[in-house]
Amino acid sequence: MLRTTVLAGEVIIQENNRMLKRRDAFL
Repeated sequence: MLRTTVLAGEVIIQENNRMLKRRDAFL
């Protein structure tokens, strides 16, 4: 359970980073 939640959290963080990078590039 803990491993899956940690992996999911890392995936979410990566997705957020991608969105931020896209936003910065768009600006």
